[in-house]
Amino acid sequence: MNCKFHPTAEAVTKCAVCGAELCLYCDQKAFFRSEDEDKKPFCLNCSLKEAKIKVAAYEEYLLLNKKRNRIALILWIAGLLLLIFGIGIVFMIAASIVYNGKALIASEEQTFSEKIKATLLTVLICTITCPFDIIKDSGRNKKEIKKFRQKLQDILVVVQENAEQGDAVAQYNLGELYFDGNGVTKNYEKAFELWGKAAEQGYTDALCRLGVAYNEGEGVPQDYGKSVEYFTKAASLGSAFAQFAIGTCYSEGEGVPQDDVKAFEWYSKGAAQGDAASQCALGICYSEGKGVAKDMAKAFDLWKKAAEQGNEKAKELLAQHS
Repeated sequence: MNCKFHPTAEAVTKCAVCGAELCLYCDQKAFFRSEDEDKKPFCLNCSLKEAKIKVAAYEEYLLLNKKRNRIALILWIAGLLLLIFGIGIVFMIAASIVYNGKALIASEEQTFSEKIKATLLTVLICTITCPFDIIKDSGRNKKEIKKFRQKLQDILVVVQENAEQGDAVAQYNLGELYFDGNGVTKNYEKAFELWGKAAEQGYTDALCRLGVAYNEGEGVPQDYGKSVEYFTKAASLGSAFAQFAIGTCYSEGEGVPQDDVKAFEWYSKGAAQGDAASQCALGICYSEGKGVAKDMAKAFDLWKKAAEQGNEKAKELLAQHS
């Protein structure tokens, strides 16, 4: 077997995520590795996805931290005011004792005074350390996101080179980055250009992505006709997602005349490949008698299969009909 990214090089290992064959160079230059004992490398495409996930996760965490830090700073200011107020009370107590001419403080007064001092000491420590903890935590997270952003940029350089050389997977992934504005300036036109190039090579993910974009009007005017066109091309190449999508188009009458029978046929093709969404939709066809004779036993069987793959809709339907 030869390497997926260097066809002339012999494969020595596989990607820990997608199982793509990788050569020694890919192994040595891997941006990410699995966390198990094998420490298998991630291929370039899976590394790109992992870097995007890491950056998005840390950005979300930093945003959450900003909200937490605001609350922490409010509490810190409240603590500082409490400390000042507490010190004032202690001085008032001390002044009162001196004023009354007491040379010795009674044991009960000592105990009360010690409690006040202990409380004030705790507040003082928290007040002093709180802002430092906030700064330290924020700094640590900023370093992490900076690290993964740099890694994303490093991967991006390689992906751009591969895309320019005509690699369909790289073109598709680079299109995703331009569409989301992740690591590059957001550019819908560039994204669709790259997806188009990948689609011309028969890359089903790109065909499906274009189908979804036109179906939902993402970055382009909504066009159900073009959506069905792209889904049909992907479905003819065996994409289970596209088969489910076309079934939905027929079920809803989007871009094609509404037709329950054809919807059932397309859902059946996707379900035959083990696609959970197709299995769930096909179960609904059987439960409601759409495009096929009503059969609750088959509906339950399909929903169970979909639910086992984590399909939430199928789980809800099983709960409703149990």
